[in-house]
Amino acid sequence: MGTALKIGKNVFFLAAGNIIQKILSFVMVVFIAQKIGVEAFGVYSFAFSFVILFLAFADFGIATLIFREIAKKRHNASELMGNAIVVRIALFFITLFGVFALILFLHFFRPSQYTLQVIFFVLIAAVSLLLDSMAGLFRMSFFAFQEMQYDFFVNTFYKIVLVFLTLSVLFFGYGLTEIFYVALFSSFVNFVISFFVMVKKFFVPKFSFNLQKYRELAVAGLPFCFIAFFLSIYASIDLTMLSIFKGNLSVGYYSAAMRLISAISFIPIVLTSSIFPVLASFYGSLNRSVGLIILKSLKYLLIIILPIAFATTLLSERIISLIYPVTQANNFLPASGALAILIWFIVLGFLNLVFLNSFQSTAFEKKAFYIVVFSLVVNVVLNLVLIPLYDFNGAAFASVLSELAFFVLAVFFSAKHFEFFNAFSAVKLFFKPLIASLFIFVFIYLFFFLNIFVLFFVSAVMYFLVLFLIRGFDLQDISFFRQLINMKK
Repeated sequence: MGTALKIGKNVFFLAAGNIIQKILSFVMVVFIAQKIGVEAFGVYSFAFSFVILFLAFADFGIATLIFREIAKKRHNASELMGNAIVVRIALFFITLFGVFALILFLHFFRPSQYTLQVIFFVLIAAVSLLLDSMAGLFRMSFFAFQEMQYDFFVNTFYKIVLVFLTLSVLFFGYGLTEIFYVALFSSFVNFVISFFVMVKKFFVPKFSFNLQKYRELAVAGLPFCFIAFFLSIYASIDLTMLSIFKGNLSVGYYSAAMRLISAISFIPIVLTSSIFPVLASFYGSLNRSVGLIILKSLKYLLIIILPIAFATTLLSERIISLIYPVTQANNFLPASGALAILIWFIVLGFLNLVFLNSFQSTAFEKKAFYIVVFSLVVNVVLNLVLIPLYDFNGAAFASVLSELAFFVLAVFFSAKHFEFFNAFSAVKLFFKPLIASLFIFVFIYLFFFLNIFVLFFVSAVMYFLVLFLIRGFDLQDISFFRQLINMKK
């Protein structure tokens, strides 16, 4: 298979996998929220978010390291994976003990909030996510051998099992406990199938007792661990702090809004996995720099996400009512305020992902680490101030402002290190998508009474029409899309 064809195939499976898995997860979470109610949904969300804080220690950067090393030394793949599995098993139990110790501490600190049942749920979530993490290690072999279709099939099958069993137990009248059991069983299936495919299609891990090798592996993975650790805290600290300060009800409202906007998080992943390589090739042929690649990536993301953000801000209450219908038992409407705020967190998050990937791909991972740590500190400080004052809306504001801090620093570092990139050029990117977005904002405001699907459809047509009229795309964009189409052919 030719290189271009193989890249195209892998890009397709990466993009398709992300989209399908996001849709399945979205359907499952919405169904869970509707069936178990706001407070129980808060417990469910807290348990998994709490464990995510520890996942970086369970991996210790070893999965990323193994991917890199196997890609370079395929003949040593069996030995490398064998050593990695031994280290990861040890980290599995150390991490599980850490999760148990901290949730037990919270239980003694606030027993009415963190009951024995909550501790039980957290431990099940921990084993479930740790099994998924181990499965992810096995699947790194698929990536190292550039056979992403196996990752697509295994991950999609796992999601289908999880969603089908979850919806089934809820349909038959079971509740929160059974949902956690299903998550644990599905993760075990994920673990077994991932290991089986690795052994059947690629190699059998070779195990040998070598403390020196284990130590070297752990030390080599440490830099990756630090970035992953701070990113995992950054992703989950708001829910944990919200749980501590305000309780499960607030976590439920916040999670309901966050889960909705997470459903579109596949957009930057698809862009960076499919469009970014073509952009790199396109500009490389013109002897252009990474700075221009970043600018173009930011431009396409802004074109996609800005109109969504403006529409969501206006229609947040109607969106919440549509996705989480109000019943006598459940009312998720208070989450609409958080949704209107958090959509801007996603806007900035999309843009920041481009910067993060660019820094890590160009040997500026230390810059990425510093920015992540600074943004995390901003997030924690703002949560400490805003959650007691404004509850889950305060947590939403803290998330947006910390992403803004990330964006400002990323622009500053990019302007300093990448040719053709400067703050003015970055800000200028907002201009035309912003004009087109304001048109649909006014349209939605004036015709708010229309059916929500009609509003979305007409707004989308109007947006791209205005963008075309104001020349939102230039000749370079047209050339790029031609190359993208030719590459896919």
